[in-house]
Amino acid sequence: MENCNKLLDKFHYTWEMMPLVLVILNYAGSDVDEAARKIEEAIVQFAHCLFSGKLMIDEYAKKHNLNMFDGLELRNSTRQYGH
Repeated sequence: MENCNKLLDKFHYTWEMMPLVLVILNYAGSDVDEAARKIEEAIVQFAHCLFSGKLMIDEYAKKHNLNMFDGLELRNSTRQYGH
């Protein structure tokens, strides 16, 4: 539990994250440094996925000449693309 609390404090996680941190610690063989490294890697990968997703959405919007005000139109489109 002490190692878990160290990680919760290090990453400023609330106590609700304790089950996840315990699983990560278990996979890291109770090594706090290894668990912290795994958490940091996951944070970087998650941020990369978010950024990649935003790039794909931006590219789609650019390709189809959409902007943030076109959200309703995506569901009820009357546009004729390619005609």
